[in-house]
Amino acid sequence: MKPVVKYSVLGALSLGLAGLAIAGPALAKGDHGERQGPRFEILDSNADGFVTAEEMEARRLARFTEQDTDQDGFLSLEEMQAGTMKRLEGKGRQHDAEKMADRSQRMLRYMDENGDGKVAFDEMPGDGAARMISRFDTDQDGKISKAEFDDAKSKFRIGHKGERHGQRHD
Repeated sequence: MKPVVKYSVLGALSLGLAGLAIAGPALAKGDHGERQGPRFEILDSNADGFVTAEEMEARRLARFTEQDTDQDGFLSLEEMQAGTMKRLEGKGRQHDAEKMADRSQRMLRYMDENGDGKVAFDEMPGDGAARMISRFDTDQDGKISKAEFDDAKSKFRIGHKGERHGQRHD
C-alpha cells in the first residue's frame, strides 16, 4: 500500500475512534438498534445547556482513564482490546470480536508515536472536539447549544449510498 493512502486510511480510522472515545456511552441507539450518534445530555456534563471543548476533552480523558485498567497512564494492546470487547458485548455484537481485536492492533501501531508498545493519552488524536465545535457552532460563540446540536445531527445523519432522511441525493 502506498504511504499516502496508508496514512490517510489510518488517519481516518484514528479520528473515527477518537470520536468514539469522546462520545463513549453517550452513543444512543434508535428503535431499530441503529446508532444515532452522541446524546447531547451526556456530552453536556455540567448540564448548563451547552457542550464545550473542555467538556468533550474531559470526557475523552475519562474514557482513557476507564480503559487504563492498570492505571499506569498508558493503554496496552490488551487494555485496548478489552475496552473494545466490553463495548461490543454491551451492544450484543460479540461476532465482531476478531475484527475489533485486529483494529486495536492497527490503532496501537498508528498511535504509538514513540514505539514503546503502548499509547499515552497525549499520543491519542485529540482534535475531534475542536472540529465538532467548529462544525456545529453556527452562532460562533465557542460552544454548542442543544438546538445547534440537533440541527447539525440531522444534517450529518447520512445513510448508506448517499441517502439522507430516507431520500436519495444524486
